[in-house]
Amino acid sequence: MLSETKVGPQFAAASAGDGTVIGARADKTGATVVTDAHARFHEAAFRGQVFTVSVPVAGFTATAAAPGTPMLALWNPVGSGRLMSVLSVDHWAVSGTAAGVAGYYQLATFATPPAGFLTVASGGLGTGAASVARAYSNTALAVTPVFMKVGASYGTGALGFPPLQKDVIDGAIMLTPGSVLAITTSAVGTTFVVGAGITWEELAA
Repeated sequence: MLSETKVGPQFAAASAGDGTVIGARADKTGATVVTDAHARFHEAAFRGQVFTVSVPVAGFTATAAAPGTPMLALWNPVGSGRLMSVLSVDHWAVSGTAAGVAGYYQLATFATPPAGFLTVASGGLGTGAASVARAYSNTALAVTPVFMKVGASYGTGALGFPPLQKDVIDGAIMLTPGSVLAITTSAVGTTFVVGAGITWEELAA
């Protein structure tokens, strides 16, 4: 059977239901037209799969590579049935002198979570979607994560750093059930105060 496409725009209901068949379309040369329908993460957010969490906006005083008590930790619980695909990590500076401080990413696995956790927000506001994740701020973990990569560099000057740095991960870090992503800093600086936030997508394992 021939595979056919229709030249020109296709018109369908404003909100076609799942399972609706809508034909592919071609341009005037016969090439199949593929474009972004909406913003990049619109579909995932609409379906309640995108979530975000951050430390309090006031941040925390930087500590010299204290991985056992990270500034921010994101844990995928054992038995969650989900994969957590990290989309981006935000790093921000509040005050003080950086003195060569860098934002580190570290990974670990553990089965028993600490008590208390942060509120995780859904990217699809009003969808009622709930995350399986647990996130912790300045909380001692059951294990010490190991270094993975540097995510941000704050330079050396007093307030000479960008106020916000976004590290676009786009799924290059995937948390399987039982694993944790920890964000910490490499040095103390001079009363250097920083913060961090993580955005991720949850997928069936």
